[in-house]
Amino acid sequence: MADKTSKTKTQRSSKGQRIHARRLKQAARKTDTSLPVPRVSGH
Repeated sequence: MADKTSKTKTQRSSKGQRIHARRLKQAARKTDTSLPVPRVSGH
């Protein structure tokens, strides 16, 4: 059961990161150099 929970947690986290990355990209496009672009591309 614990394994299943951790698996779901990981999936949820990865999904959230993907959405967050997309949001960051959009914001970066809007503000151009306001956001740390190298940091995002490095990740």
